Amino acid sequence: MGKVGKTLAERKAALVARKAALEAKLNALKSREGAEARKMETRQKVLIGAILLSYVRDKQQAPTRNALIRMIEAAKLHDRDRAALAPLIAELRSLDANAPTPAPLPRGLGDGNASREEV
Repeated sequence: MGKVGKTLAERKAALVARKAALEAKLNALKSREGAEARKMETRQKVLIGAILLSYVRDKQQAPTRNALIRMIEAAKLHDRDRAALAPLIAELRSLDANAPTPAPLPRGLGDGNASREEV
């Protein structure tokens, strides 16, 4: 008697199972890629923030510091985020205790028309 091969249904079932396993692996890789991209974006934001804060804490950078304060105040933030930034704004303002009130931002910055992610 000869060797009996797998039926078409069995071969199909095996391929469907293999496809499902490969799709699961692909989805896991995509998920890991997304997590790594978010992690890199977060790191970039932290670094840019650190650089910017270091720059605006320089007493000679009043125009940039005041522009940053106006952008923060104009941003759509949750109450808890605004509260978290309040001590920083107070610190930055204290650097310009004798400085006049800054001019408003150019149109499009801080007026709600600028393109930005909703927080």
